[in-house]
Amino acid sequence: MLLQELKKIFRPRLLLAALALGAAFYWLFIDFYVTLYPTNIGGTQGQAVLDVTTGWAEKYGPSLSPQEEAEIESELPSLIAEADGYIAANATAQKYGLETYQDFLDFQEEILHGGDTAPREDERKQDLALILDYLQGDATGNIEGRLNVYDMYPYWYQTFASGWQEGRLAEQLADSIWTQREYDNIMSTYFGSTGSWDSLLPHQIVGYHASDCAGRFTILAVLWLCVLLGPVMTGDRMSRMVPMQYASRRGRGLARIQLGAALLTAAVTALVTAGLYALLFIVRHRLYVFLPCRLAAFDHHYAWPDWTFGGWLLAVGALHLAVCLAAGAVLWLLSRCSGNYIAMLLKVIPLFAAGTFALPKLMDDAFYYANPVYELLRVPYVEAYAAAALLGLALGLCAWLLSGIRKRDISDA
Repeated sequence: MLLQELKKIFRPRLLLAALALGAAFYWLFIDFYVTLYPTNIGGTQGQAVLDVTTGWAEKYGPSLSPQEEAEIESELPSLIAEADGYIAANATAQKYGLETYQDFLDFQEEILHGGDTAPREDERKQDLALILDYLQGDATGNIEGRLNVYDMYPYWYQTFASGWQEGRLAEQLADSIWTQREYDNIMSTYFGSTGSWDSLLPHQIVGYHASDCAGRFTILAVLWLCVLLGPVMTGDRMSRMVPMQYASRRGRGLARIQLGAALLTAAVTALVTAGLYALLFIVRHRLYVFLPCRLAAFDHHYAWPDWTFGGWLLAVGALHLAVCLAAGAVLWLLSRCSGNYIAMLLKVIPLFAAGTFALPKLMDDAFYYANPVYELLRVPYVEAYAAAALLGLALGLCAWLLSGIRKRDISDA
């Protein structure tokens, strides 16, 4: 019986429709974020952060020791010498007598903050942009971005190692930037006896974007479920199959099998979209090197759990699965209550629209202080509670409907 219901769901025409809509949704709302990552969120600087920290994670492991941080600092002079060579070889830089990278920085400072109003100012700004494009381009290996990372990350590391960040956090607590609970969690996770802040995970480039893309793939899964599950029960009602099912005790039990098929379809859809997410985003951009890195990193983004990035991805995957199961249960309910395809469509469209609005807020920066739902309610792990409540409510409504089927009169079918 279950196999027959699954055959009804995975009919070739429905699968083709789901794949076509899924492909359109992917190219419109996901491809840009996957293909152009990370320059779409951080420009060439984002690319430099990802490239450099990936190399560090492969060389040093998931965290930095003081000796490793000192080794990174020692590489900065050689990078500056490399930049000096690029400046000396650039024709536009030679036009202004720039011979070293420091000359370029002084030239940039003069133009941006010197207040020059001379007629040639526009030309100088255009030439500055040309030099910047050169230093951030492939010809120089984005030397300007790499220098910024080598300058920025050791500075952040030292603010934590010196204890300055602890004092800054105490000042922020006094200014009510943190609640006492948030402050205590940061101090325990980062500075407690079992805590550590030396993770190499660059959250703004890796963690935030990973959660954003996960939310988009969850919306894709819900779209597929709307196409696959919406017409099934509605088709049974339109073909007058439900009264025939209600005519026998065993036939009334078919509703449970149909619900099971809907939930199994939701689980399979969740696994397929999770696999696509892992292949197209995590593997494609080699983010798997950060899997052992802890969320407690020295890039000033704070999370509630003390998990690794791999554990965090599993938790986000659990949210993804819970949302898909809840969507499958709700779609089964709606299809049972729709007399024709138009009525079903009018119910599915608001459901999908609500999902596209709510899911990004649920998934973005999941389990971090910056999550939009957490910022609204100030409840730690609110994402997990919300997903569990959604799934529980959907399954509870399904159980309520199933409990009344055996007692329902056949004329009400």
